[in-house]
Amino acid sequence: MSAPITNRATLEKVDKLRELNIRDQVSLPQLVVVGDQSSGKSSLLESLTGIPFPTNTELCTRYVTQITCRRDIDSRVEVSLIPGPSATPERRAKLEAFSHVPLGPEEFRNKFADILSEVNECLGIRLDINDASSSGTVFTDDILKIEISSPDEDYLTIIDVPGIFRTAQGVTTDRDIVLVRNMVQSYIQDPRTIILAVLPANVDTATQEILTLSEKYDPHGERTLGILTKPDLILESAGKRTACSIVLGQRKPLKLGYFLVCNRGPDNDVRTLAEREVMFREEPWSSLPKERLGVAALKRTLGELLGSLTKSVFGALRLEIQEKIEQAEERIQELGSPRESEQEQRMFLSSIADKFGSLVMSALHGHYSQDDAFEKNPDLRLCTKIVNLADDLVRDFENLGHSYRFEKETPAPVGEGIKSESPHRRMSADLDTEPELISPPTTRTPVSLALSSGSTETTFDKDISSLLHALPTYGPPRPGIQEWIVNLHREYRGQELMSPGPAILSSAFKEQSARWADIASSFVSACVQAVHTFIRRALSLVCPSETLASELWNAISDEVIPRYKKSLEKAAYLVKIERSLRPYTLNHLFSAEVMKTRSVRLSEKVKGMRTNKGYGYDSSETMEIDINAIQNFADHEANTSHLNHEIHDVLKAYYKVAAQRFQDNLYMQAVSDCLMSGKESPLWVFSQKWVIGLGVGELEGLVGDSLDRKLLRREIKEKKENLEKAVKILRG
Repeated sequence: MSAPITNRATLEKVDKLRELNIRDQVSLPQLVVVGDQSSGKSSLLESLTGIPFPTNTELCTRYVTQITCRRDIDSRVEVSLIPGPSATPERRAKLEAFSHVPLGPEEFRNKFADILSEVNECLGIRLDINDASSSGTVFTDDILKIEISSPDEDYLTIIDVPGIFRTAQGVTTDRDIVLVRNMVQSYIQDPRTIILAVLPANVDTATQEILTLSEKYDPHGERTLGILTKPDLILESAGKRTACSIVLGQRKPLKLGYFLVCNRGPDNDVRTLAEREVMFREEPWSSLPKERLGVAALKRTLGELLGSLTKSVFGALRLEIQEKIEQAEERIQELGSPRESEQEQRMFLSSIADKFGSLVMSALHGHYSQDDAFEKNPDLRLCTKIVNLADDLVRDFENLGHSYRFEKETPAPVGEGIKSESPHRRMSADLDTEPELISPPTTRTPVSLALSSGSTETTFDKDISSLLHALPTYGPPRPGIQEWIVNLHREYRGQELMSPGPAILSSAFKEQSARWADIASSFVSACVQAVHTFIRRALSLVCPSETLASELWNAISDEVIPRYKKSLEKAAYLVKIERSLRPYTLNHLFSAEVMKTRSVRLSEKVKGMRTNKGYGYDSSETMEIDINAIQNFADHEANTSHLNHEIHDVLKAYYKVAAQRFQDNLYMQAVSDCLMSGKESPLWVFSQKWVIGLGVGELEGLVGDSLDRKLLRREIKEKKENLEKAVKILRG
């Protein structure tokens, strides 16, 4: 009985990790036997382990077999099944429940064929590949685990995978060829796998696909060990010399080298291993290094390789497993809390609504420092955007609001109303070209609004864009107001004595305020755009996925969009009130403005009657005026001229008061109340109250976990649990 070759405790820990089925997450040190079908794999395994694997070509390996040899006082063999990565929960439970009573080595060998039949039945393997009438699968990714304990065993674990085949036979299909090839590749591409490439010595190695496949994943031959089988079938001397040259590393050299072994044949070969290996005493085999001949030398080397590999990667293994646990935790966090029960779903959605409400409050009050999101997303600074839009509204009214320029009014700089960067003047790409500055307004039509800079979307939803209006292309107010008033007076005057009638003032104001509807609707549209963008951005921030953010928008849009419409309707209503009712105001500034305008006109007339008597001094505060000139001016000014001036002065004063009143009302009622802070603001739709009001079905459809999500969460949790078990094993 030889001493243990490797640290038994370390190797046992790695084997326990293998049982956790974490190979698809963490690379484990392992020896994997690969080869083409009929390469002698089964006979080699029997020589290494004593297990009489069937050598009949129709009974080839159909699944991965993990064989562990360990030294123990008691001699026994245990058989179990490890579910493969694709096993369903039901199949996993079935395979994990499979167990065979431990048997002594001799009894196990005698009953091994029956045990394989039980295993195949449990796995659903089709026993006869030539019988198309039989049911079951031909190959599976589940694993047969065989543990051999004996006082004479050294610790060694070998993994056998199905042999590669190129031609479908019987009920095997091309799909089976691909399945086996992928299974083999999944093992040999692992950087911690030592590839035990089984090659029949009586066949040209160039024809062995497994060697080509090994070179693909181990191009420098650093972790491939070649095992030549069937040397007793080489009859010609040239063939024997070729086999010897391969073992000596003269052809296709490998860092781990080659071994030459003699296996039991497929027939009733009753010779012992020692009897079969007598041939190695003959030429040319006797000239080869003894440490490269026979099963005993191979087994000793395999034990040393596995022990060395395990020792070299053991420390890194712990770190990798811990990293995988952290990654699993991150993925679970990304999936969010489980949302299978109504309570879980309502709590989940309530937490999102709470976060959304916090963003709304901060945005309305300008408390941007309370959340980093405001720094990264300018679209969330709603209060600022609305105030800036209100400033643009004031400038628009000042520069574009009236149709005719009042007397003594300073003209706006050329292009003032057209080149401004006001958002509600930039809503349509169609307005980017410069129109003529003095021109009638274009026809107002709904436009598609481009989302703010940085958006992942290109346009608003169709339902939103159809609501909104851009400011038409207006030139500055036209000159010639007196000529317009003269014509207006001529068309609307009645039998008034020395005063303009109410019809004239109403008509004059209605014409002078003709642009108000467009300015108001474009301003409120821009505010709707800002609020809508805020809602969409905020939903994207508080929701764990864009999909949920979109679904939430779809759920609340039926309540939000009517509130957008209400703000635009309020704007239209305010325009109607100002422009359709008889002009009237309680504002005392109206009278003051009328008197101020009259005084300015009289003062200018008086200055024109100034005389210069030559007193030798000039004073801007005193002047001498001919009283007869004043009397003459008063006597000769026509009634119509006086009335036209009166219409202008009253219109100018009333327009100023009405415009200020309208702008205040528009902001307070259509924007502040309807869109921002009012009880019916669209910002308050998505709230805790809204979540509470959802029915069970609505809640499930909105945030309930999909079947795929449930399965994914379950899969990740299972993997995490297995990884945590792996950590405990390594620490034990």
